[in-house]
This record gives sequence, structure tokens and C-alpha cells, in this order.
Amino acid sequence: MTFNQAKLYASNGYTLLLPGWKGYFNWNYKDKELVFKDGDYILTESQLKDKGVINRNDWYYII
Repeated sequence: MTFNQAKLYASNGYTLLLPGWKGYFNWNYKDKELVFKDGDYILTESQLKDKGVINRNDWYYII
């Protein structure tokens, strides 16, 4: 799925994964954005865009 589809799934409560990334992605309801978490390491949506994840289309959800 694409980045925009991933955001839609996350905003509906799904946890997402991306191949090559060790953490998980979910929705931050307070700030209304997709965030990445791996322990104490957190990336906001603007930081994710800098990492190039919006161009990926291999997102998948697990829960």
C-alpha cells in the first residue's frame, strides 16, 4: 500500500510495518499524524518524509 493508504489504516487504529525498518508505525491522535516508534526512538511524520518513506509502496499492517 502507499503512504497515504498507510496513513488511513493507521488513523483507523492499525499498526503498520515497513520492510527494512525495525520498529512500527501508528497514528498519533493528538497531533493527527503518522509516527514511527522503536523503543524510545520516535520519528514524526515530517521526519519520516525526510527519510523518504512517502515514496515507498510496500507498507503492510499487522493489527
